[in-house]
Amino acid sequence: MDALTQEQLVDLEDAIVEQLDALLHRKNIDGTLERMLREMGLDDLIAEFEGAKKPLSTWADGDVLVLGAKPSMVENLRSVGKSLGISKGRFEFVEYDDVTNYGFRKLSYSSKYCAVLAGAHPHMARDIDGASSVITHLEGNRDEFPETVRLTAGGQLSVTKTNFKQALEDLIARGVIETDCMAA
Repeated sequence: MDALTQEQLVDLEDAIVEQLDALLHRKNIDGTLERMLREMGLDDLIAEFEGAKKPLSTWADGDVLVLGAKPSMVENLRSVGKSLGISKGRFEFVEYDDVTNYGFRKLSYSSKYCAVLAGAHPHMARDIDGASSVITHLEGNRDEFPETVRLTAGGQLSVTKTNFKQALEDLIARGVIETDCMAA
């Protein structure tokens, strides 16, 4: 897109404001408002409202938990991480079928992990306190769990090399994950 004229920019701002109101209401109702604000880099605004939970502080050199990656992809995904400067040992993978029995309570207030990348996995699992899904539980309790990123492809939860790399790049850029010298 070429640079807009001042008049075009004002028209665009008006159109965004008009649609933003409905979007905020929709995201609030379906429980994804905080995630949307986080994706826009505006999650600090949530803390201004009463009852908002401050996100869990994590160490940027912590491990990355990956839910739902196919076993055949694990080494490729570790290599993607290594190419971005994250050592292979900083990734923990939980296969689709193993998510059900994974003890999510051990993630609670843990300094071991800096992020969770979630692909396809069963909705039900241990230690999610009646939430409708693992992701809903993790995202709804940001004061207790590391930042959770949904990995999607074609509108569905799925771990691919492309969305895995994009998520890591974004988390690195925002300082959620830091690279390490061992990865090179």
